Amino acid sequence: MDNQRANAFLFKVFGDVATSAAVACLSIGDRTGLFGTMRGAGPLTATELAGCSGLDSRYVEEWLAAMAAAGYVEYDSNAGTFHLPEEHAAVLADPESTKYLGGLLQMVPAVVRQAGRVADSFESGGGVPFADFGEDLVEGMERANAPNFAYLLTRKWIPASERARLRLEEGCRVLDIGCGSGRSSVAVAEAWPEATVLGVDPDERSVARARRLAEEREVGDRVELRVAGAEEIELESEIGVALSVDVVHDMADPGGALRAVRRSLRDDGVYLMAEPNCSSDIAGNMNPVGAFFYSISVLHCLTQSLAADGAGLGAAWGREAAMALAEDSGFSRVRELDIANPITAMFECLP
Repeated sequence: MDNQRANAFLFKVFGDVATSAAVACLSIGDRTGLFGTMRGAGPLTATELAGCSGLDSRYVEEWLAAMAAAGYVEYDSNAGTFHLPEEHAAVLADPESTKYLGGLLQMVPAVVRQAGRVADSFESGGGVPFADFGEDLVEGMERANAPNFAYLLTRKWIPASERARLRLEEGCRVLDIGCGSGRSSVAVAEAWPEATVLGVDPDERSVARARRLAEEREVGDRVELRVAGAEEIELESEIGVALSVDVVHDMADPGGALRAVRRSLRDDGVYLMAEPNCSSDIAGNMNPVGAFFYSISVLHCLTQSLAADGAGLGAAWGREAAMALAEDSGFSRVRELDIANPITAMFECLP
């Protein structure tokens, strides 16, 4: 055995474990509002931050040390102060920033809590159903998606398809597949006031949140929301634009869902399928983005599909497999749109 190589690997694994513990502390900062309190406040001592936040000073002191050691906040040893730079605040404390990752800090602990059950599924088969991941996953997904749906989806991603833009400007009917908590459905309705939106999702909790959001944003008269799987859609040539964002790989029956979408489209319609920006070749995903998608897939995407005796595509199924599935489902032309996003790829599928 190469001792030097073994030690180097030991320190790598130790570093990864240390990072996972630090991420748990990141989630505490998100949950308790500590990052929000530090945002724009300048350098603070632990005592000052505890006073501003109303939290226990000893916990705050230790948490700040962890955040400083991990590089998430800056520490001035001479002044004894901690500072959340503006650039870090955009990622950790600004829910309107497209760089914001606060939703992930709520989502990841929710999926990690099910790791034991996922491990059991390695032996027994099946998996963990979506409903069992709890409210933190639903809310965390909504928070994670909200900035992208509020800005990127309607200003960059959808307009990258000229056919989709034209149909929406004409005031077509839109089908939002796997609409979740409704952020995408509402964003489309707000961006194109002449359009009407039908959002479908099999999770009752998510659809209930979506209905509340549509009413709050005063688009409830143009956004209909149903508890249903995409494969259950029975629409014939009614839809001008169909949309799915980061959901096809989670489905139990992705082929059935895409065939139902194909039947729903008008002859001049278009289906936009957004999926993780990965290669279908494992060798093409040997990077931090690939590591995230494969890991979150084991803990959530794959297991919820297998829990329903589904296809189990996995989050990192890749662009080549996504395009092939669309073609096999009856779409005549499938191409990847240039949305220049390192995390998301979008495919334009024509009937």
